[in-house]
Amino acid sequence: MPSCFYWMNKLGMFMKINNSLQITYKASHHFVTFSLLLFISPIIYAQQLFCNPSCNNTSGGYISETQRDGELILNDVSLNSIAPAGSVLHPGDSKYSSFAPIVIALGVKEGNYKNLHLNATGLTIDTTSTYANHARAIAVGSNLNDATSVNLMDSSITLKTTANASSKNTIGILMEADTTGQIYSISLKNTDMHISSEANNNTVGGIWAYANNGFAETNVILDNSNITVESASGSAYGIRTENKSNPSGSVINIQDVSSGAIKVTAYSAAYGISIDTIGKNTSIDNKSDMIVNATGSNSSAYGINARTRENTINTHAQNITVKASSQAYGINTLGTGNQTITNTANISVESSNPSVNSSNQAIGIFAQSTSNTGDITITTGGDITVRGNGVTKGISASSQGNSTINVSSQIDAGNINGIGIASTTTTGENTINLSSQAKVMGGNDASSAGIFMKSTSGKQQIVLAQGSELSSLNDMAISGQNSTGNTTVNNNGRIIGRANLSGNNVVFNNQTAGILDLKNFSSGSKSDIIYTIGTSGGVINNAGLIKFADENFDGTTTNAIFNVATLTNSGIIDLTGKNPTGANNLVGDTFTINGNYVSDGGSIYLNTLLDDASSNGGQGTSDLIIVNGNVTTSSGATNLYITPTASTANLGQLTTGNGIKVVEVQGTSSSDAFQLGRPVVAGAYEYTLGQGQSDDSWYLSSYYKGNAGGNGIIQYNPAIGAYLANQTAAVQMFQQTLFDRLISSSDGKNNDASKSLFWMRTKMTHGSYDSVHGQLNNRNRSYSLQMGGDLNVWALDNGGYFHLGMMAGYGDAKNTNKSDSTGTKTDGKVKGYTTGVYGTYFANQDTNLGLYVDLWSQMGWYRNEISGEAQQGTKKYNSTVWSNSVELGYGIPLTESGDYQWLATPQAQFTYNHYDADNQHDKNNLSITNNNASGLDTRLGVRFHARGIQKDLIEPFIEVNWLDTTAKNELDFNGKSYKDGFAKDRLEAKIGLQGNINKQWSVSAQMGGQWGNNSFSNYQGQLNVNYKF
Repeated sequence: MPSCFYWMNKLGMFMKINNSLQITYKASHHFVTFSLLLFISPIIYAQQLFCNPSCNNTSGGYISETQRDGELILNDVSLNSIAPAGSVLHPGDSKYSSFAPIVIALGVKEGNYKNLHLNATGLTIDTTSTYANHARAIAVGSNLNDATSVNLMDSSITLKTTANASSKNTIGILMEADTTGQIYSISLKNTDMHISSEANNNTVGGIWAYANNGFAETNVILDNSNITVESASGSAYGIRTENKSNPSGSVINIQDVSSGAIKVTAYSAAYGISIDTIGKNTSIDNKSDMIVNATGSNSSAYGINARTRENTINTHAQNITVKASSQAYGINTLGTGNQTITNTANISVESSNPSVNSSNQAIGIFAQSTSNTGDITITTGGDITVRGNGVTKGISASSQGNSTINVSSQIDAGNINGIGIASTTTTGENTINLSSQAKVMGGNDASSAGIFMKSTSGKQQIVLAQGSELSSLNDMAISGQNSTGNTTVNNNGRIIGRANLSGNNVVFNNQTAGILDLKNFSSGSKSDIIYTIGTSGGVINNAGLIKFADENFDGTTTNAIFNVATLTNSGIIDLTGKNPTGANNLVGDTFTINGNYVSDGGSIYLNTLLDDASSNGGQGTSDLIIVNGNVTTSSGATNLYITPTASTANLGQLTTGNGIKVVEVQGTSSSDAFQLGRPVVAGAYEYTLGQGQSDDSWYLSSYYKGNAGGNGIIQYNPAIGAYLANQTAAVQMFQQTLFDRLISSSDGKNNDASKSLFWMRTKMTHGSYDSVHGQLNNRNRSYSLQMGGDLNVWALDNGGYFHLGMMAGYGDAKNTNKSDSTGTKTDGKVKGYTTGVYGTYFANQDTNLGLYVDLWSQMGWYRNEISGEAQQGTKKYNSTVWSNSVELGYGIPLTESGDYQWLATPQAQFTYNHYDADNQHDKNNLSITNNNASGLDTRLGVRFHARGIQKDLIEPFIEVNWLDTTAKNELDFNGKSYKDGFAKDRLEAKIGLQGNINKQWSVSAQMGGQWGNNSFSNYQGQLNVNYKF
């Protein structure tokens, strides 16, 4: 056929293919036309459209504009065929070349054409190539140093190769030149492209810009357009640029104006965007989602692959998904200049080969700079997930210059061999920044890590912002190597697992919000977790939290080993898992510092079994801090917070020897390095912290300043004193005498017993005494208000009178119990209400003279509270007191002096109090049983009173009493009885003034005190009001 066309051309014939072949012969100004219908060759069936310079609203087979300059304009053109191979005339020659089948051809790469521009709107290409050759939907080429472009809008391109076109390629849009300096521009707007091949070993491309000689500039703009590329047995590219030789000046710009999709499926290799020029620079601004899948047994796949000197990648798509059997990369750049990647897409990468092979790699973002003048900057806000059995990395950077990685998203490399972030430099700075949203996780084999960083001599830095999280399934959160440069970790986030940082200048700063979570191991037999900070001279500055888990997955304890020259603590080291007291029995975690410990304030939390310290060779059982160097103090002591374990219940035993070891010091320790952050109590005892008698380690002891050969001072739980003091306060709150109710002032004659009485009194007390073997000091105060009135007054035949009345009252009392040896305080509080009745007999109308008998009975209900430094919350409980009293007295006139008559009234009072309260058990494992505050109170005394003879006067009085009680004021604490220090025998003295306001109202004021053994003292003041009617 080619030879046939040749001779037709020689004969001056013109050819038009239109389902039939029309041949026109020109001779002597006359035209002879004849038609020949051909049925055999597909070459002749193809209908060529001639569009010079444009076609509108038409359809046909193909367009071949290979021998002209200028613009090709297509509007609403539909093409359904492809120009046969060899049907395109070679420019400048009279014979046809074996040119590839093309649907639209504009110029050719060998042709000297200029201003080649294809502008199409509403273009539809839908055809299948059956040729065993290359196939193109659109091909534009020129051999001139010129600009060529393809601009498609609202178009659709579908091209499929079905013939066996082995080692050939099928391309949607091909821009090609044989010269240097070409400028390619490709723009797709609202356009869909679907290019596929069923041929063996066929390469398929969506957009392909190719320079055979020298460099070219390629500009691709996608606007709401989709590219789908499929190769059944070869490789495939969504967008590809390639320079065959001398590519150093090539510039690549790819821009997405709005989102679309690039989908690439191939057998051997698949690329979403591939820039393979080793040219000057590449700039990619991608908004299109990508799905790139290579299905072959040893296949590779890349979402974006850029290999020019400088590469700038910006991805704003929602998702980039890449899958291959061997190597899979989300974004990959390589060059000698700066590599800058900014990503907000969610990247998912998988290497699916089931065999574990180091050549099988899955990497989310991979950047390489091979010159020390090139820096790497990677910033990602999109999640990255990598899966595979080979080497997997969320982000990997390799630079001879500087490397900076900024992460504000999740990176999941939780595989067999997975590294969340890997960054290596030689002499440049190596920096990794995790923002507050970052969460990075590595894999579970020995080579995995959350972060791996390495530098020959450059400075290295890892910065974790508050809210970030770093971990690895093998617990190696950070692995780093640096031979001579400085390595610094500034952690304000959460690091789960351990760190191994080699080098001579390593500083690990766990800052204020930083957490080193030493992990609740979820699998495997892992009882030790090792931090290695520096080959020598490494420093850990802890201002945040170093946290142990509650327990390991198998119920074992954790041993943490910190290999560091110096650990300075101003934060928290928590071996308890922040458990409430008694939450578990697990105790025995160790925190070992193979270096020196510097106390800069800070806190340490330990689980401890508070027993007699006889276990473990006389060292007791506790979580333990081990310092294999020296302990020194910087700006303050470290506070130790002891959490008793559940097994401490009902123990609280007296310690033996040095006590329970909580800090082991192999070197020397300053005497002010540690102190208790809060009191430690269990059962009836309190424990204090001190150094051993012959070593520098630190122990808990229930004796003040050591046992001293068994003669030390026992330290009691001050809550014992509070419980006892509450009991005493309830019993004493509403105690009263007749003259606490009755004001005995005279109206110039007598105090008339025939009148009814309304009365009210308010009383305040303040006192102190020693309690519980003199080891606790009690300070107390109380307030009470009582009132009552006569219901009736009866005049008796013998000239006497009997009053019957009712009374009620409210009171509250507070006490503070302080340990003399430790200074620990516990507070008690009692609030009470009472109601009762009274009856009083006066032998005479004058209440001041002769015999009187006073009876009363009252019931009190009390709400009690215990709180304080050593208490875990507030303990509340109820109690009651039923009191019954009989009082006798006899008023005797003594003498008169001026306007006053002096009287003496001997008195005796007997009051029985019955106290009742339920048994209690508090959170410090203190059990309170067998309350014993019931008993008989006896008062014997005399009252001296001066009263006015002829008129109302202010009348002084004084009263002296001896007080005794048979109540033991005891409680059993953990089965052992302890007694309150409230004195059994007390001396009481009162002094006061009373007087009448008028014939009905009287007032009095008094103050007094009580004194007894156990340094008992109590001072009181009282105001009374009477109304007679």
